[in-house]
Amino acid sequence: MPTSEQFRMAVSYLASRCRIVEVGEPIAQVLLSHKVSSCPCGVNSLRIHSITPDGRVPVSPCVFLHDYRVGDLLTEDLSAILASAQFEDFRQRHLDFGRIEGCGGCGYLSSCKGGCAARAYLAEQPATIWRRDPYCNGPQVFTDALVGNDNLEEDSLVHRGYLCTLIFAP
Repeated sequence: MPTSEQFRMAVSYLASRCRIVEVGEPIAQVLLSHKVSSCPCGVNSLRIHSITPDGRVPVSPCVFLHDYRVGDLLTEDLSAILASAQFEDFRQRHLDFGRIEGCGGCGYLSSCKGGCAARAYLAEQPATIWRRDPYCNGPQVFTDALVGNDNLEEDSLVHRGYLCTLIFAP
């Protein structure tokens, strides 16, 4: 996993040399001075996994959370899986973002809502979605880092508002 500084440098490098096709990544949205929207995990996105060796088809709140699985699409209704405690945790993070550890006093909090929940979950032990995205180093991190690239394409993409992703074109 790149460091937060490596991430910021990569986003800046790509944005200065490429057309931006999609920026669904909350921290990159801040870096690029784009309209910032929060992490879609468990709110606008989910991942339906492949069938497991024991014959289940589990679902995760995020495409990147391979081990954060719940339910079985073969025996449960998708609406019941989406109402599970695991998905509710992600919806609560989206709604109650003031509880996210390390985000107090940040001027971007109401927009980015703590950044990528999956990255926060995967970055440290014990795993929790209630800490800020490790690619954000705190409220002051963006003052010197803003790139201000305004060349985002407006085409409709399947990833728009669904994944914390970056798509650049040469």
